[in-house]
Amino acid sequence: FSRARRAMSVTTGTTCCAFLLTANTDLPIISTFGSFAALVVLWNFVLVITWFASAVVVHDRFMVSSCNGQMARKCCGCALPICGEHWGVDENGLVVHEEAPPAKSLEDTAASKIEGEEASNSHKLRWIERVFHDSLYGFLTSRTARLGVMILFGVLAIVGIILAATGVGLTDRSVTETFLKSGNVLQETLNLWTGTNEAFSATSSDRKQFGSLIFGINPDDPIDRAGTDPLAEGEVENMGIPNWTGEDLTSVNAQLRILKTCQKLKGVTGGAAPMETVAVNEETNLGESYCFLEDFQMYLSNVGKTFPVEPANLVTELTAWKNNNTCSGPRASVACYKNDEGTGVTQGTERTGLYERATGWFADGTSIKMIWIGANLSMAPNEQDLAEIEPEWEVWKKTAKEESEMTDPVQLKVMGNTSRLQWIAIMKALVRGVVSGVPASLVIALFVLGVTTANWWVAGLATISILGVMACFFITFNIANWVLGMYECMFLQLTVGMAVDYVVHLAHAYNESGATTNMGKMRESMTEMGVSVLSGAISTLGASICLFIAQFNVFFLYGSFIFFVILWSLLWSMFFFPAIMMTIGPAGNQGDIGFLRRLYERCEGAPQEGAVESDKK
Repeated sequence: FSRARRAMSVTTGTTCCAFLLTANTDLPIISTFGSFAALVVLWNFVLVITWFASAVVVHDRFMVSSCNGQMARKCCGCALPICGEHWGVDENGLVVHEEAPPAKSLEDTAASKIEGEEASNSHKLRWIERVFHDSLYGFLTSRTARLGVMILFGVLAIVGIILAATGVGLTDRSVTETFLKSGNVLQETLNLWTGTNEAFSATSSDRKQFGSLIFGINPDDPIDRAGTDPLAEGEVENMGIPNWTGEDLTSVNAQLRILKTCQKLKGVTGGAAPMETVAVNEETNLGESYCFLEDFQMYLSNVGKTFPVEPANLVTELTAWKNNNTCSGPRASVACYKNDEGTGVTQGTERTGLYERATGWFADGTSIKMIWIGANLSMAPNEQDLAEIEPEWEVWKKTAKEESEMTDPVQLKVMGNTSRLQWIAIMKALVRGVVSGVPASLVIALFVLGVTTANWWVAGLATISILGVMACFFITFNIANWVLGMYECMFLQLTVGMAVDYVVHLAHAYNESGATTNMGKMRESMTEMGVSVLSGAISTLGASICLFIAQFNVFFLYGSFIFFVILWSLLWSMFFFPAIMMTIGPAGNQGDIGFLRRLYERCEGAPQEGAVESDKK
């Protein structure tokens, strides 16, 4: 228990810290997942070292050592022939008294010690334990073999680090990433519904990204989210309060100023071309912009009124235009906000919502707090690479800044926004989490290993192995042609916690070994923990394989991450870590952190006198 307790403390500490690092991300759904997972791991550890340990003691004390025949029959029933041997009773429930082995003479005892304990232990080992004790250890005793293993894994690590730094694509998967696997009938139906099916690529290509220019909102600090709950998705009261600029958007100069920006978007100012990045209509050679002030000006002209409107009457006139369903005149089909035939600006009820999202105003009494106009952008909606999407956003942001600096006829603050801005912000937050989270997890793993093993040498070499696992995983990442989408970024922050488990068990067993040489320590470590490490890896690999058949992409991807991280972790812990420990690992008390070692010995208590005398003899 004392040995397993410390090993489990190491794995629990590193895994919990890896999960908790994701709790610091700016995305509530990721931080919630990290906090939840960390608590699950922590409570699992607490229950194992308390409830499970107590259950084992109760089992051994009251169900094995003190179990008589009647109790055995009651507890075991028809399974008595199977479990009776373990309990020390026969199939009738009668206690079996084993004969004590004959006592060894002092000469025999001395002879066995001279022959060495290793030969005796090897004879008692199971065949799978002998694989580690004899075969794997025998292979690594060759200096050439160890050097070859370290060079091979070192080259793989270097390749992985290079690929991680240069070859991993930062890609926006918000459009092409599907919820279900490609070819799934339900997914194909969803593709038809949303217009993303490849069979209708012409229809899909007509869709464009959209950009907005917003007046009346502070571009430097648009939303005050103080006191809001970021997890309360969709609730209006938790969306925050807009930080208004307080500018008078109903003034005559403000109307003319915003109309000028609308004309720039469309490209109708003195024959100038549309603004940069604005999509151009092939028939009219004008920018595909949306500006209600242009339509409103046309409407006023059609009904015999002038633009700009008196500030006190602007909201009233706009409301009348929006609610006029029976407007008439030679230009009614293009000047009406809507009409019974659906031939107005918004072309019926379905288009009304689209038009209002593209351009409109927000009024508070007779004043207007916010006005927004927009345009289709030249970037295709299925463009994925952030290297293409982000520059376009930078150009649009530059456009908003230039408009904010215009003073003719009045200066107004302008905030830019695009349909991909939210996703760009999400991806940046996720990438920041990966860039900061993975190195931080490695540092925390080094710290936890150092504290729990009380040996900086062992902790350092174990951390090198964990770093190698992460580096090699990026080789798989590139071979599988994965990209840093939302799921990938989230799972990457958790991989250090999964990569640490196996090498930690071997490192802990090495550190606790009573052997005096690094070769002997590593042999005892592999013999004692090799089977457990291999069994744990096989069970985890088997569980992750079950996720390969999942139709949900997120589960399939999660299973793939677990499988390859565990596979690389197993290979590094079974070959590289023993090789480097047998070559340059600490022997005896080398690398011990003195005060921690003394503290642990004091907490665990001094050894019994009998044991001390036996050791001396």
